Amino acid sequence: MKHFPTILTALLLTLPAAIGATASSLSRFQHFVTRQGDKLYDGAKEFRFIGANMPGLSLPNDCTMKLPQRMTLPTPWEQADGLKTLDQMNLRVVRIWNLPIREPHDKPAQGRMTWHYAQGPGPFNEESFQALDHLFALANRYGIRVVFSLSDCWRYLGGVETYAAHRNRQGKRALFNDPQVKEDFQQTIRYVLTRRNTVSGVPYKDDKAILCWELGNELWDVPYEDFAPLQREMTAFIKSLDPHHLIMDARGNVIPGEPDPNVDIVNIHYYGNDFAAGCRNHQAQSRGKRPFVVGEFGPYDGKGFTPENVVEKTREFLSAVHESGTAGALLWSVQSPRATAS
Repeated sequence: MKHFPTILTALLLTLPAAIGATASSLSRFQHFVTRQGDKLYDGAKEFRFIGANMPGLSLPNDCTMKLPQRMTLPTPWEQADGLKTLDQMNLRVVRIWNLPIREPHDKPAQGRMTWHYAQGPGPFNEESFQALDHLFALANRYGIRVVFSLSDCWRYLGGVETYAAHRNRQGKRALFNDPQVKEDFQQTIRYVLTRRNTVSGVPYKDDKAILCWELGNELWDVPYEDFAPLQREMTAFIKSLDPHHLIMDARGNVIPGEPDPNVDIVNIHYYGNDFAAGCRNHQAQSRGKRPFVVGEFGPYDGKGFTPENVVEKTREFLSAVHESGTAGALLWSVQSPRATAS
């Protein structure tokens, strides 16, 4: 019996081909999600949702980065398990966070690529992108819309500063004012949007499971005078390649007075334990301009999870989402299990 975990793991890893074959022929979606004024629509029906952030659907599942055996991408079995859970909870949208780029100093062993989707300016890891292929095929099967963030303000797993580091530039501002770094980031965007899914055969830019693109996660650690022109340039670039999908604002901390004409959704991230009033206020600021989405909400107040300090405040917040007309809210976060034997 001592070999049972290894045998079980081997059996689990034979499932992806069967899952992919089924997923490629099934989709619950008939329409892209569209915007009219400050509302989202699925066909003729207004689209509102509660969902979750689930970074483990596309990223290694060890936030400490101290467990090498967990610094691997999820298998299709694990992705299906996560999406099935969301489906059973009627959570209709998932946000999968960012698309990492390898750090320049993180040299792959024996000439092999690391797990990062982008290996630097230009080369991409085909094996890693196949994980996304399975995820999108399964999202169509289970009827879960995906918010896809193309980068990250923070350097964890590889963000905008990492693009700069590959060109010997320093800091987040390089992405916003260095032509070569911007071109490198556009190369990644072009690769993602024009990629043809190896499981379903559908190009990402034509996949109805994708709710929207997000230029990056929490790109607020840069002055707005630097950020606004870059977002305007990059969102126009995205729309030129993909006119079907919506784009969500990438800052996550402010409702702009004059939204970028190519940005379809504004969003705020909430942490603490008392943000019902903030939700109503931000929805009022966005009314008549853009749909408002709570891109992340984490009911954490530092006292632990008890009915007294979490449950009632969360109910108040969700009531505010519903009553204010907020388009959607995404919990941070839901973690899916890993099938890999220890």
